[in-house]
Amino acid sequence: MASSNNRITGSITQRSFIPRDLGMVLNVATIPIGELGCKSSSIEQGNFLRNLTSSLTGVPSDSILDEAQYARLRRIAGERDSLMNLLDLRRDPFYYEVFHDYYDTWFKKLAEKSNEEDSPTKRFALDSLALMASPQSSYLHGATLYPFYLFPQEYQAANRRLELSMPSETFQTGFACLLASLTSDERVSGFTSDLQEYHIPFGQSPKTESDSLLKLIESGKKMCLAPMAAAGVYGVTQLTQGAFLVALLTVGTGSAMSLMLIGALSVGDLIVRYLRSKDPTNHN
Repeated sequence: MASSNNRITGSITQRSFIPRDLGMVLNVATIPIGELGCKSSSIEQGNFLRNLTSSLTGVPSDSILDEAQYARLRRIAGERDSLMNLLDLRRDPFYYEVFHDYYDTWFKKLAEKSNEEDSPTKRFALDSLALMASPQSSYLHGATLYPFYLFPQEYQAANRRLELSMPSETFQTGFACLLASLTSDERVSGFTSDLQEYHIPFGQSPKTESDSLLKLIESGKKMCLAPMAAAGVYGVTQLTQGAFLVALLTVGTGSAMSLMLIGALSVGDLIVRYLRSKDPTNHN
């Protein structure tokens, strides 16, 4: 708990998870939303989490994917005609033939997942965990935009056809997330399943409590997925390095709303840097 004389301006809890055979570390950090200096009225605004995530990471807000956009992408991907129109595969018989069996399997898996009674935020969060844990995350992120990756004008045409209303890199992030959830091997699915059972500390010291990651995800109000940028510089090089960050507004048992960040980098450091930038006495 912040001291009465305001000498402590924030308290951050980070926990790191090391899978046995995936060669990566996943970090989870939480902080009460009030300690970020956010007014309650601003939290209710539709773009609050998107703008906060942009401030934390340096990723442009338009390039950050939220749960509503992801739900729309999942719906399009689950409709064969919409997906074929989006990827324009019928116009390219070679690629249509090559990917025909693959997409048949895709549709079957999507149909199975569509029957799961998950909220859009929960489904987005679980799929994002699969993406971040996948050894193929860089490949998935770079390979999902055919033919858009080589021909940006193709995406602009698809955007108009289906009214996607999002930049191509945001679409790319969403489809990489979806592909990761459909193609995860046993190592990834086992790790993400076990991870959901671990407790994540939240709240303010000395009254810090914890809930399982799954419970915090299930109580999530809003979520964003950001393709990370190095030192605030955003570009194709950073996009294809496979680094992503989840930002989730959640409410733990008997606690106020908290921000939870999940990523392969030290997400707690992002919060510290953000708090230091808001400190008027910090002249560094």
